[in-house]
Amino acid sequence: MKRQTVRFLLERIARDAIDAGFPIVRASIRMLTDDGAGLQIVAVWGKTSDVIRIGSLLGVGATSFPEVVRTDGPVTSGMVDETLAGEVLRSEGIRSWIAVPLRDSNGLPVGLLNLSSSEAKAFPNASLAFFEATARELEREILRLLQVPAR
Repeated sequence: MKRQTVRFLLERIARDAIDAGFPIVRASIRMLTDDGAGLQIVAVWGKTSDVIRIGSLLGVGATSFPEVVRTDGPVTSGMVDETLAGEVLRSEGIRSWIAVPLRDSNGLPVGLLNLSSSEAKAFPNASLAFFEATARELEREILRLLQVPAR
């Protein structure tokens, strides 16, 4: 039931983004594993793949998480060069993405809200505030449902 509710919240985020004019084809919530070495996909909306599906475990270094931590905010595909991940995404028809941190009650990043588009440059820097506000609006509920403790 919790996962279904988290997926519903994710779908709401994706639909809000679409309504705001962003061409979203996939959204996912990725949470940091207890050991901090990986991100596990806990919810997916839209196009799934062999790599991006519920339960997939992604190494932190193969994701945008380090850049999100470094910048302390959202990052887009135009801001980070992910060679291996980029190849996989391109093979799936993904041309641009945005990753927004999900923070615990202490403000530490514990996961990512990731939205993808089949259009290049779908997330201009001006859109960062929209997606960060969207994540802040729903992150407490998402973290409560997933029972994520403060780090």
